[in-house]
Amino acid sequence: GYVVMKVVDEKYVYYFNGEKEWEEPIVERTGVLDIATMKWLIKPSEKNDIQYLLYSALEKLSKEYENNDGSLNTSVGISKNQVIENRKKADVYIISHKYKIYDLKLNLLEPRKGID
Repeated sequence: GYVVMKVVDEKYVYYFNGEKEWEEPIVERTGVLDIATMKWLIKPSEKNDIQYLLYSALEKLSKEYENNDGSLNTSVGISKNQVIENRKKADVYIISHKYKIYDLKLNLLEPRKGID
């Protein structure tokens, strides 16, 4: 249901009489797009540090798009209802480039102290 999207502003290079005068750097903004609603869950920003998403679930997620052998059946789409059902079963986490873990509200998740 969610996808990390990278929005990249073009790199502009300015020339005068064939000589490069200056260039503006590429600006990358990342965010999380809800593919069921096509709305930004986390709007793209330069401040976001999103490398990828992970999920965990205590029960098996429904996978109508898998073949009997578990391989991906690319001819079948994932229904919106299936996405909604899977969201009820799973927790989704953001992994940053520094390998910090956040929830979808960008709260940093840290290990509890004193747990054996």
